[in-house]
Amino acid sequence: MSKKDTSSATTPSTSIHGTTASPGPSSVSSVVGFIGATSPRPYSIPSSVSARPTPRKSIDAMIVAERIIDLCNRYGDVVTNLRLQKLLYYAQAWYLAIYGAPLFQEEFEAWPNGPMQPLVFGKYRHFGSRPIDAPAGVARLPKQEEKHIADLLQSYGRLSGFEIEQLSREETPWRESRLGLSDEEPSNRVILKNAIKRYYKARLNG
Repeated sequence: MSKKDTSSATTPSTSIHGTTASPGPSSVSSVVGFIGATSPRPYSIPSSVSARPTPRKSIDAMIVAERIIDLCNRYGDVVTNLRLQKLLYYAQAWYLAIYGAPLFQEEFEAWPNGPMQPLVFGKYRHFGSRPIDAPAGVARLPKQEEKHIADLLQSYGRLSGFEIEQLSREETPWRESRLGLSDEEPSNRVILKNAIKRYYKARLNG
């Protein structure tokens, strides 16, 4: 995985938990692997994935964001605040699609530059466009969520901040949440979890 936030992609599909799903319209042509993988795995939900998530203690968006930052830094990747927002969004989106329940309860809003989680954005705002420093003492998530984040990064990890932002802005949940707004018009409209789940669930298995 490149240390720059400008890597390219060449394979037109994503892979979450071994499931194939198209990443979106053609302006972002592909998503490829994280941590040395060269292409996504073929996509089908394994039998070990149940219809409902394994019961677990509550996880909040900040904890998931810290784990994403930690893993990216461990493997020499650059994660800015804006790029973190999109990785966090896709973590939530695919968890909703696969398990039918949210990874965390906090909402995303339809800002001009794509889905944003305001509390997480605010915490790292002081970094500006600079890479976020690795946090100290970040604990692993529960097994199911840890694997989910690893698979997410394996699929979306090589998209640059610009590419992943463009991808999120081309997909239906963000676009429908901004109906009637101009491209740059500020908005705190919530992207509904049901809309996210419906859209990404329809994309599982291609």
